[in-house]
Amino acid sequence: MGGKRGSVDINHHMRVLHSIIQKAVLREWITKNPADTDRVKRPSKGNGRTQYLQVEEVGRLLDACMPHLRPIVLCAVETGMRKSEILGLRWTEIDEVTLTDGRTAPMIFLPKERTKTRTARKVPVSYRLNAELKRLKEAQSTKDSKIVTLHGLVFRLPRPRKGLRKDATKPHLVTGPLKDVRGAWEAAKREAGIADDIHIHDLRRTFRTHMKRRHADTYVLNEIMGHANPKIEATYTQIDNDQLVETISLLPDWNTHKTRTAGEGQEKRLEGRNPPALVFIGAEGGI
Repeated sequence: MGGKRGSVDINHHMRVLHSIIQKAVLREWITKNPADTDRVKRPSKGNGRTQYLQVEEVGRLLDACMPHLRPIVLCAVETGMRKSEILGLRWTEIDEVTLTDGRTAPMIFLPKERTKTRTARKVPVSYRLNAELKRLKEAQSTKDSKIVTLHGLVFRLPRPRKGLRKDATKPHLVTGPLKDVRGAWEAAKREAGIADDIHIHDLRRTFRTHMKRRHADTYVLNEIMGHANPKIEATYTQIDNDQLVETISLLPDWNTHKTRTAGEGQEKRLEGRNPPALVFIGAEGGI
């Protein structure tokens, strides 16, 4: 509430308002929609946020994270999942799949109810994230753990609950959902020397940017990240000077036709002549 509204927020509310009033037009209660784009000028959409982290910045950030925040940040930069999808991740949504060569690989299966586009999708798990998930699961399933598990959430934080244990000597701890990691996130940024305007959602943009720089397929990335509109790539993938120079170096040699023509001409000139003498290299002599 309050504060200056951004162009994206204004355009969203204008679209909603236009849709509501348009129903009145269709029912002939009014003749024109006062929220039409030709009657009300809307702010420019702009290019959206372009912030992302360099590789070394991600490393510093991971080192600066508190124990409960580090696996969340690692999951964000290695899957491209949204914050809500990560914090709501459950163990039941992680399983192994069998590849064509017989190997097995971990995979996250996000149900449609938990995705922004309301479309179920699969997210592959990297070997680093898989090792972190195994560590978390082992820690949560330790027999002598003092934490009482009430949720099937992967990322959670022990919180004291009112009352004491049966022995009345220690507080009863429960695991609750991580609804907000803002404090730990801001502290990690300060320690790692990361810009103040970097948001957790920018880790999603970081994932896509570095995957594209490693020539990942656009269609596959759209499937992993749940981007229904291919045009979203312009917002989530940032191009730097190195990529521009590397890309332009992929241009083909336009003079290959000259080389091929010269070779073909030489072959034609050799036609009709006696073939050159063959020299054999044997055990008894020769070159």
